[in-house]
Amino acid sequence: MPVFGYIFWQMSLPETLTTTVKKYEEVGKKVQRDIQSVSALPIVAQGDKYRVTDTEKKGIEITYSNQSEEVKNTEQTKEKLPLLSLDFPKDYSQPIEVKLDEKRTIRIEDLSGKSDYAVSTITRDTSRSFLSGLRDAVSSTSLWQGIRSLGKSQFNSESEESSLYYESPDGRKSLFYTFSKDLMTQKKTLKHWTIYAQGTGVEQEEYRFSDAEVRVQDDGTAEVYYLSPQEIQNKQVQAEVGSELMARAQRVLEREASSDITINHKIPDIIIPAPYFLDKNGERHDMKWKWHEGRKTLVVEWVFDPALYPIALDPTLIFSIPGQSNAGSIITSGSNADYFGASLTTGDFNGDGKIDLVVSEADYENAHMGRVYIFYSPQTNKNRDSADVILTNTDSFIWYFGTQLASGDFNNDGKTDLAVSASAKVFIFYAPLVTKNASSADAVLYSSYYL
Repeated sequence: MPVFGYIFWQMSLPETLTTTVKKYEEVGKKVQRDIQSVSALPIVAQGDKYRVTDTEKKGIEITYSNQSEEVKNTEQTKEKLPLLSLDFPKDYSQPIEVKLDEKRTIRIEDLSGKSDYAVSTITRDTSRSFLSGLRDAVSSTSLWQGIRSLGKSQFNSESEESSLYYESPDGRKSLFYTFSKDLMTQKKTLKHWTIYAQGTGVEQEEYRFSDAEVRVQDDGTAEVYYLSPQEIQNKQVQAEVGSELMARAQRVLEREASSDITINHKIPDIIIPAPYFLDKNGERHDMKWKWHEGRKTLVVEWVFDPALYPIALDPTLIFSIPGQSNAGSIITSGSNADYFGASLTTGDFNGDGKIDLVVSEADYENAHMGRVYIFYSPQTNKNRDSADVILTNTDSFIWYFGTQLASGDFNNDGKTDLAVSASAKVFIFYAPLVTKNASSADAVLYSSYYL
């Protein structure tokens, strides 16, 4: 009787990765082996979402025998601060939120996802199979003790829920998400497999990215860069002024501040290798990503012999160095990337009817003082390698001059003026603009802190 009770109990256990992919035969085995080859972090249900959080320590823990409890607790607290978390919606029509840190979040929406997709967590397979476990239980000196021991083994750490599983209502598509971290290399990876049970031989997947820029390389790899609201505005400014003026500004800033006014030298926050799919025989077929700028979507589409179903697509995400980039903005200046290029703006500042460019460096020369560069639109061989106007702050009580910029006619004379913000102050410079110190601004607005 206990044996039959165990069989009934075994049948009621949560679904594992093996039982989920078994119906896909060879391609299912390939997916299973790939997912089980990584060290997965647990997935926890929280309200209307599932969350996986990286709170693991870095590397191997070394504790010295003479280390005080206070030091131990301080080190443990410091190392265990959350670095990266991912929120998966229970409603798959909603985006996945990749929280790089407390301030930066990238949202990824699977445009084929629907609200009626079923969602559940699945466990890793235990080290003991049902048959071997049953055999051990039957041969045990005490049959009941053997079954109890076997039951406990089903809930060891290997059975922790570590993969998220979405399935379309018709069962045609199954999606698996597993977040892994290598404690030695700190490499963090979101394994993502989509299995298609059947179809017409024409497939397409499209993912929309919010608060990010995506660049597809020649080898089909996609690089994803987080963009703050200010950086998104800066990109619009760059598109407005054109490549020639941007190139000129780049030359000046590289010479004077070893800075980059483009995203070219910024470290990507996420790297998505070129996609591929496995056919029913486990054979690999390589593809490339395509970026649709108008829709802000990353797309892969392919045509193949319908006889190759079921197939599995692998669009894995790799979080870089090791999972978070320290670059804070499009315009970077060494270790002060959060302040250099914090703002760009445009306007006709010299009255020639052309669009000019303003770039700030709010932490100029690492002194928190700030500087603003104004570049007039290209003119014949004039000032091609220098800024036309420079506004500099020399007041040590004013920090981050140039944190934000704005243009407009602030004195109603029909000309374009410039407003520059700093710590608790806004400096206004009326047209025509000339090189000067911030203290010579035409008007200064103070926050209530100074009143």
